[in-house]
Amino acid sequence: DSETLVRLAALRALVRLDAEVPIATIEAALADPMLAAAAYAALGQSGEPGALDWILKGLVARKASAREAAASAVGALVARAEIADATGIADALRAFSEAHAEVARDACERLADAAPSAQLAAIQFAGLLAAAGAVLPLARYAREPAAAAAAREALCSFAAALPAALARVWPELCALERAFACSALARAGAGASAERMLRTALMDASAEVRTAAASGLAECASSAVFGELFARIAH
Repeated sequence: DSETLVRLAALRALVRLDAEVPIATIEAALADPMLAAAAYAALGQSGEPGALDWILKGLVARKASAREAAASAVGALVARAEIADATGIADALRAFSEAHAEVARDACERLADAAPSAQLAAIQFAGLLAAAGAVLPLARYAREPAAAAAAREALCSFAAALPAALARVWPELCALERAFACSALARAGAGASAERMLRTALMDASAEVRTAAASGLAECASSAVFGELFARIAH
């Protein structure tokens, strides 16, 4: 009805103005299918401690637009938070996802299907979630120049879990994606397991991958890899 449209316009205006909206003001809108997506977007700008709990509930909402808005709101909360608080938000998200498998499934589907305007939010959410199933669709962004840097950063957020997650999907990656994965491995802080994968990648059939692996090993800056690099020079 016309009143709902007015409330929707007001919510969207508050989001555009980057206003902090009290949870009590939008609680009813969160339950309205027509208003929920805009209400979750507004929650991403909230400074109230209870905002995250509401947003997490939105990740399992019935309507896809509400779930997508809630996912974007998680990223917005992190962007506003101090480092320690941002880590707490990511931890809470991952704990919630462990209890609700559909959150990770939904995130992976958004990565694969996101319109250009929605790609960055989908990538950032996947990085916060760090679900193993997101590794393959994140690696596919090697083909998207505008989104590749964000996707690499999201892969790096997997940290020590990245080498094992990449190993599971490595046979499915094209040469460009394997080279992209090498650059993420070098920056993920995954230690010896990342170095092992990069040393193996030095033997890849693709020169592009071998080049990325050699550069990655240089970034790892470990003397243990000197022998492999010397061997590549010799050949």
